[in-house]
Amino acid sequence: MGRAIKSQNIIPVVGSNEIVIDLTGFAKGAYLVQLKSNEISSQTRLIVE
Repeated sequence: MGRAIKSQNIIPVVGSNEIVIDLTGFAKGAYLVQLKSNEISSQTRLIVE
């Protein structure tokens, strides 16, 4: 398993939430993005070109 390279705490509001992740300085490659809440956990791959 890899290491965490960025962590961000967000305070959600009721409705839709959009988060912009600044990838400046990230090397090209594949990254695993993990989102967690008290009830749900989700992972997806992110490709930086």
